[in-house]
This record gives sequence, structure tokens and C-alpha cells, in this order.
Amino acid sequence: MGLIKKKTAWYVILRALREKVSTFNSSTCSSTSMPDRLSQIASRIKEIQSWLGFSDEFAEGWIKISTAFAKSVVADKSINGNDIRTRFPTVFENFLRDDPDCNKIYETLTEAF
Repeated sequence: MGLIKKKTAWYVILRALREKVSTFNSSTCSSTSMPDRLSQIASRIKEIQSWLGFSDEFAEGWIKISTAFAKSVVADKSINGNDIRTRFPTVFENFLRDDPDCNKIYETLTEAF
């Protein structure tokens, strides 16, 4: 049962991250500040934690990764919302490759769970 929950947690978090970040360049988000957007991502991960029951360490690690990913997507003007939706695995993998700190957290979370 634990293995199923692990895969579910990773899937749910990555999907939530994809959906949150893909809207960052839309007109509906243009009036929302970056700190507010990052807070929304953190809140979403905490919400997911409340119903999947993973550890605070796991949640905090994902909050660090997710907020760094969101900042990198906004900074990279060549990535748009459609790219996030259609090429998320590649964009996320490239982010981890380019950010050694987040990659280390990601690997630690993989080993810890």
C-alpha cells in the first residue's frame, strides 16, 4: 500500500505544479504578484499533504522545488503555458539538471520515501 501512496503523492504534486505554473503567463494571473503565486503553490502542496498524509519534510522539500521551478519558468521567457502543459516532463527534467540544489532535494526525497 505504501508504494501506491508514494506514486500517488508524486503524481498529484507534479500535476498540481504543472497546472499552477502553466497559468503564470495568462492574463488572469497578470495581476497576481510573484510572492502570492508562490504562496498559492505552497498552500496547494500543504492541502495535498492534508489528504494524502505525507511528512512535513516531504512537503517542505516539494515546496522548495516547486517555488524554484516556478521562478525559473517565469524567468525563462522562451517557456509558455502551453509548453508547461504539453512538455512538462522535459521542462521539469531540464530544470532539475540546471538547478543542482533542487536536484539534490529531489534525490533526497526519492530516497526518503
